[in-house]
Amino acid sequence: MNESQNLYFLWRRYTSGDQKSFKLIFETLYPSLFSYALRLLKQPDLAENAVSDTFTKIIQYPNKNEIDSHEIWFFKIIKNNCISYWRKHNRRNDILISLSDDLKFNSYPDAEFALDKSFITGMISNRLNKRDFTIWQLMNEGYDNSEIAKIMQITKKTVGNRKSLIRANLVGILEETENFNTTC
Repeated sequence: MNESQNLYFLWRRYTSGDQKSFKLIFETLYPSLFSYALRLLKQPDLAENAVSDTFTKIIQYPNKNEIDSHEIWFFKIIKNNCISYWRKHNRRNDILISLSDDLKFNSYPDAEFALDKSFITGMISNRLNKRDFTIWQLMNEGYDNSEIAKIMQITKKTVGNRKSLIRANLVGILEETENFNTTC
């Protein structure tokens, strides 16, 4: 019996209620899902998170027994997770880059220097309340809304709302800096 047939039978056993077969599915598919995620994301920690989220979604999906092409489904889930992680990771980097590029000031007409990351973090820390700053830090460390909610002991919806307010606050910092730059 080849691996694909073996996975088919394991999947059928799992969807029939045999929870032990999921461990075998995990052990069989993990290497190829991780390899696929790593090729897409280029970062082992992000790939690991994407694979973990994939298996979580598989477990939580209510209509598992309706899935016929389960291997294709697994790879569609991992692909979508990788796209989400890539977007989140790049959005965070874009915010930091735009802050470091846009938060510049002139102390003398010829001298211009960009603020370094620690100075930016300090500015953001001064601008946000303690809870929002902690959320911002966790966001930058790669935690998603569910993980932040668990750590902060708040709801996922609250995390989303706070992140929107944090973004608005950061835009306010950028606008103030632009106004400062134009008056210098």
